Amino acid sequence: MAEQHRTVYVVTDLGETARVDQEQPDPRTVLVPVVRQLVGLAIVVVPILATTGLLVGLLLGWSPTALGLLTLLGLPIIVNLVDLFGARVGWPPLSWVAAEIADRYRTKD
Repeated sequence: MAEQHRTVYVVTDLGETARVDQEQPDPRTVLVPVVRQLVGLAIVVVPILATTGLLVGLLLGWSPTALGLLTLLGLPIIVNLVDLFGARVGWPPLSWVAAEIADRYRTKD
């Protein structure tokens, strides 16, 4: 009887030789920059999408709960739009109003 030899091929890292002593990076250190970018993107994208959803929801007659949630999520954009509208009408900027309120309630030392 003839001896049978089996050949096993191991494919690793597209041509790089695998080393046993090679340290694997900590998953948390790899994940932190990715999560940071996603959070930064969410801070910008969520209010824009919520404001767009609010406009569509108003046109389609969505429930007050959905509109309220979209208003809350889109608040940064809505505040800026109100400030721009106020500047067009002649109102003082919101930053000036906030400074006046802070001056009025500031304690005198």
